[in-house]
Amino acid sequence: MRLVITRTAEADIGNAYCWYEEQRVGLGPEFLAEINSAFEAVLYEPLRFQQVHRFVRRALVHRFPYGVFFVVAAREITVIAVMHLARNPRRMYQRGVPKQG
Repeated sequence: MRLVITRTAEADIGNAYCWYEEQRVGLGPEFLAEINSAFEAVLYEPLRFQQVHRFVRRALVHRFPYGVFFVVAAREITVIAVMHLARNPRRMYQRGVPKQG
């Protein structure tokens, strides 16, 4: 399987990285390391993560209050959002959820 990260999810990561780096120098890269660990876990065993809406699953990010929201298809996993868990999930659903394939 391959991991596809949408542009909006990339923007989510970039915005969070900048925010954490402003809080403390070096915290941004720590955030990215945890995101990458979550991506690896999703690639390793995607179906173990909780289904939170239709076909959307969520992997929690260690050390940071973020979730990686993704959809599993036949040959790829699409990350549609990387969101702070206090945010309203409707924002993610408004982006459009890819169909499971």
